[in-house]
Amino acid sequence: LATADACLLRWWIPKAGRFHDLMASLLVQNSLLASDASVTIAQRVIGGLFVCSKIQAHGTDGAETADSTGASGSLAEVVDVVSSHLPWATIKDNTDGVMDASEYFDLLDAAFFGNALSVTMSWDDVRLLVDDAEVFGQLLTSVSILRSYLEHSEDGPGTVQRLGGNHLLLRALVCATEVLSASRADHMWAHRVGTSMDLCSMAHNKTMATELFENVSRCMYYYLKGVARIAMVESLPLLQTLIKAHAAIAIDAQAMMDAGMKTSFVDQNTLSMRNARWNLARALRFWISCPGLRPQVIPTALVGAVAAPTKNGCTVSFSPTAMLCLSLLLGDIFPSEWPKTTSGNILTPDDKRYRASLTEELESCIAPLEYMISCCASSDVSYIRAATVRFLCKGAGLGGGMGTFLMGIIATQFDEAL
Repeated sequence: LATADACLLRWWIPKAGRFHDLMASLLVQNSLLASDASVTIAQRVIGGLFVCSKIQAHGTDGAETADSTGASGSLAEVVDVVSSHLPWATIKDNTDGVMDASEYFDLLDAAFFGNALSVTMSWDDVRLLVDDAEVFGQLLTSVSILRSYLEHSEDGPGTVQRLGGNHLLLRALVCATEVLSASRADHMWAHRVGTSMDLCSMAHNKTMATELFENVSRCMYYYLKGVARIAMVESLPLLQTLIKAHAAIAIDAQAMMDAGMKTSFVDQNTLSMRNARWNLARALRFWISCPGLRPQVIPTALVGAVAAPTKNGCTVSFSPTAMLCLSLLLGDIFPSEWPKTTSGNILTPDDKRYRASLTEELESCIAPLEYMISCCASSDVSYIRAATVRFLCKGAGLGGGMGTFLMGIIATQFDEAL
């Protein structure tokens, strides 16, 4: 951590440790915290303070020598807490979990830098994490500290990578996506079962899910920026995980309501989802513009959203959810219709570079893109059509005849209809 952060932690952690002991004794006596909600909140506080106590073990040891020594040990403790609390991922068909730990992490590293392996996570394992409020509090605190380190330290991504950051953040993003999807399912079931579901529990689960998702998405963005400077990354599972995470946050009912309502006041959950979606879009835009990150984003997103096999290079069918996710994804990664310029109508070099890379990806999948646009434009769901209009308007500003190409697909449909 930075020197100021290390000094602040060394001042605060001893007091936090004493508060941790006090809260633990109150929980054991059960004299103050009577309700389940209060117990859950207190357990999350205790979980966070437990992480601080573990950091203090390394932070004070390095105080007499150098701040960087204590910081390195503190970061190792944070990474260790995150790794130990995250559920194990399923790599390929290895569902027995009998493999050696070193072999397991080697396979995860191979998934991060490979194209053959897929990484998933069992919901039963994720549920064990969510149900344990104290452990989840430790995970949230550790991920938040890790995010701050990656965001404010220049050598942060390299240090985290040496500590196993590749498989760590891949597992974290998969887990955060599963937790967010589960919180969305709570609201879907609430319309079916009525008052049999606890509204307080639903709100609490949503808060935990959005908080974890926001911190993990920021970690992934800053980590990708740092790792891309160190080595070339060619990872299909990682890109698919990023696309799936963006879809999970984009189609959330609360996020869609936020997109449709122009209001200055939003609650914390909505703000967290807004930030998470923005961070994932930033990560995907950086992936497109960086030559050291492969494979390409738009072709991968189109192939992953196809509900049936391809035929003659053109997709056969899209599900409504896939159409909506793709429309929102393209709308988020396309540059603004009227981009910020340095002077007059001259684009910045970074903007030119990104637009060139984006146009190259679009030109590599013309046929699937044409079919996808035609399906979205003729959809009966008004939200899909609105999302399609959004990315078509932004895409028309790419230049190089892209506006004529995109609007030509809609014009063809008009001609056929007439």
